[in-house]
Amino acid sequence: TSPIKNVTVNPLPAIPSITANGNTTICQGSTVTLTSSPSTAYLWSNGSTSQSITVNSSNNYSVTITDGNGCSNTSPIKNVTVNPLPAIPSI
Repeated sequence: TSPIKNVTVNPLPAIPSITANGNTTICQGSTVTLTSSPSTAYLWSNGSTSQSITVNSSNNYSVTITDGNGCSNTSPIKNVTVNPLPAIPSI
């Protein structure tokens, strides 16, 4: 007979949430900071690996978190829109 082996199945971490420090529709030249819910490791869709990113370009951003057991989960997309500044008025 074979010895009994214990198998541990770790649950996935909760789906991460992304919060913004302001409006996600901003004017050209402005920034918005996106912050992930806490975890052990982070990988943003733009390649950043910190808990927060500061962005200044229109894009769809998401974050994949990895917990201490090596299990991962990905957030829903957070859309950031950057509107161009109006033309400089002539006098």
